[in-house]
Amino acid sequence: QGDFQVPEGFYHIDRFNPKSKFHLSLGVNYPNTSDKILSNQEKPGGDIFIHGDCQTIGCIPITDNEIKSFYVY
Repeated sequence: QGDFQVPEGFYHIDRFNPKSKFHLSLGVNYPNTSDKILSNQEKPGGDIFIHGDCQTIGCIPITDNEIKSFYVY
């Protein structure tokens, strides 16, 4: 948390947020079981989203048009 990096690993979408302040967003299941073991135990981070508005402070930003397509897919 706080390193402005997106975690690497195998994740899945675990929540949909149609009311995101970044247009639409999809939550990623971080931290997963492996992350909880291997990451910083005190601050593993969390709330990683794929979202529109093409700006970020640690999530995965894409354009509004791309998130519309991805959200439905």
